Order: sequence, then structure tokens, then C-alpha cells
Amino acid sequence: MKNIFIGFSRPNKFKIGSFLIRIIECVDYSHVFLMIDYEIHQQSIPGINVVGVSEFMEHNYIIDCDIICVTDDQHKEIVKFCNECMNYRIPYGRVQIIGMGFVRIINQLFKTRIKNPFADGMKTMVCSEFVGRVLSIIGIDIPQDQLEIEGPKYLRKFIKERIAKTRN
Repeated sequence: MKNIFIGFSRPNKFKIGSFLIRIIECVDYSHVFLMIDYEIHQQSIPGINVVGVSEFMEHNYIIDCDIICVTDDQHKEIVKFCNECMNYRIPYGRVQIIGMGFVRIINQLFKTRIKNPFADGMKTMVCSEFVGRVLSIIGIDIPQDQLEIEGPKYLRKFIKERIAKTRN
């Protein structure tokens, strides 16, 4: 068995995208990442990348972190998925994240449930979608349409509920 860490953070310098995500989500974080074997795997501009923990901490505040125990096989699958995403150079979903904000605002204003008009599967990804896809490798399935609508707040709530269920 091995541990992976799912973390929630925000930059330590003002960035408009992070600020808007935190305002729309009503939380103190704007980013979700994985820590695997002391390396941070994340989807950020321009795309999937890996940085060391100390380098990540130079530029970000970690707000929360959850530990998830995985089997050795799951760990290998997660690392393989992360490497494939880097090899395919899946870009950050800039337009997709604008759609996520648009959907959130429209759904709240009009009490409706529309889908992200800029959802594109895995042509691009945002951080919460990347981590959500990793979670599916270990059997925590989040519906695809939710991954392209919801952000870090939804993912954090989903993870907390899942961890609470496994501890009971």
C-alpha cells in the first residue's frame, strides 16, 4: 500500500484567475493537486506538470491536504496516467474554466442545471478535472459532466465525504 496526497492551495501572489475562482467558489483555495512520491503533479497553465514540493511551496499556500491509501497497482496506474497526460501535453482548459464560471453563475441566478458549453472531454483539462480522473483510477467515480462543471470546492467536499465513509 502507498499514499497519495490530494491538496488544495492558492498562489501566494495575487493572480486574477485564482481570485475569481475563490470568489465564485466561496472558498480560500483555487487549485487542487496530487502529491505522489514527494512530487506535485498538477494541471496548471500551460498544462500537466510535475514540480518538487519545495518549489511548489515557494509559490503557493497549501490550505488542506488529504491522504488516500492506494494499492501498489493503483499507484502504478496513477503514475502511468500522469505521465501519459504529460506526454500528450494536454493543455490547461482556459476556455473550459470560463465555461465553469459561466455555468455556476447561470445555475445560481436562474436555479437551473445547464452543462458547460465549453466541455471538451480530455482535449483540455483543469486541475479539478485532472485530479477527478485520477480518483476514478482508485474507484472514486465522479461523473464526467460534473468534472467539467465543478471546481475544487466540489472535489474537496466529494473527497471528504468519501474519506468519512471509509472510516466509518
